[in-house]
Amino acid sequence: MVELTVADFVKYVSKQVRDPYGRQVGKIAAFISDTLSKVKAVVLEHGDGEYNGYSTEYVVIEGDIIKILSELKVEAGKLAKELELAWKKELALQELLERKEISRELYEHFQSQLEATLKELKSRASETIEKIKERINELDSQNKILQLALASAKISHRIGEIDDAFFNSISNMIQVGMNRITSERKDLEASIAELEKLLTTPPPLPKTS
Repeated sequence: MVELTVADFVKYVSKQVRDPYGRQVGKIAAFISDTLSKVKAVVLEHGDGEYNGYSTEYVVIEGDIIKILSELKVEAGKLAKELELAWKKELALQELLERKEISRELYEHFQSQLEATLKELKSRASETIEKIKERINELDSQNKILQLALASAKISHRIGEIDDAFFNSISNMIQVGMNRITSERKDLEASIAELEKLLTTPPPLPKTS
C-alpha cells in the first residue's frame, strides 16, 4: 500500500473491504499508526463480529476500493524474490572465483553465509508450499459443496419446486463463488510452481555487457 498518514487514511474507516477475488472480508474499524502518524496496520471488523489487524503491506487501495491481499500470496512472493536473489548471489560468487577475481578464502567466507541463507529460505518456502496446498484443499472442498448445491437446485427446478427467477438467482450466486475459487486456485498454483522451481533451479544471471 502507498504510505498513508492518519489524516489521509481516516476517510476509509467504515468502508467495506474485499479480497482480490471479490469476496467481502469486512469493513475497516480502526487503524494503528506510528509516532509519525504513518498508518502501519488496519483493524477489520469481519462479518462474524470478530476483529483482526492487518499490516499495511497486505492492503491495496485502488480509488475507493480497498483490498486485503492473501497472506499466503504475499509471503510466497517475498520468498520467491529472496530465493532468486540468494541464488544469483551464489552464482555470481562462483563466477568471480572461476575468473580469479576473488580468492578462495573470500569465496568460502561468502559461500558459507549464502549456503545458510539458502537453506533457511528453502525451509520456509517448503513450509509455505504446504500451507498453500492446504488452502487449495479448502477451496476444493468449497467447490464441491457449490457443485452439490447447483445440482440440487437443478433437480428442484426441473420438478417445479422452484421457479425460473429463483433458480437463476441461485445459479448466478453459485457461479460467482465458483469463479472466485477458480481464480484463487490458479493464483495459488502459480505460487507453488514458482517456489518449487526456485527450490531446485537457480535463475540465470543477467548477461554482462
